[in-house]
This record gives sequence, structure tokens and C-alpha cells, in this order.
Amino acid sequence: MGNRGEASELEFSTLSIAITGVRSGIDVLARLMDDTAQDVVGDMIEPLETYHKHYNDDSKEYLSKSSSLWSMYKEATIKKQDAR
Repeated sequence: MGNRGEASELEFSTLSIAITGVRSGIDVLARLMDDTAQDVVGDMIEPLETYHKHYNDDSKEYLSKSSSLWSMYKEATIKKQDAR
């Protein structure tokens, strides 16, 4: 019976070592994935969002300016035609 207790303790300690090793491996993988996700967010997504915001703001401004210029052109063309 004494042998069985020692074998059980050995199995338990071996299992504990294996579980600890697996847990450590999973923790390392999770850290690597988190670091990669942070790189993607920091290097790609945030600059893309900033670009999109500036692009939209600039586009609205230029469309507004061009619309008023187009209206002025149309008015000048109509006045020119009416003057003939």
C-alpha cells in the first residue's frame, strides 16, 4: 500500500508540473496575441481612423467651397446670357 501512495503522489506532482507548463504556455501565447493586437490597433486602425476623419472633414469643406463657387459661376453665366 505504501507504494501506491508514493505512485499517486508522483502522478500528482507530474500532473501538476504538466498543468503548470501548459498554463505558462497559454499565458505566453495570450501575451503574444495581446501584443500583436495592440500593434495592429496602434499601427493600422488608429491611423486609418484619423485619416478617415481628416478625409471626411476636408471633403465636406471642399464640397462646400466648390458648391458656392459653382453657384457663383452659374449666376455669372446666366447674367452674361441675359446681357446678350
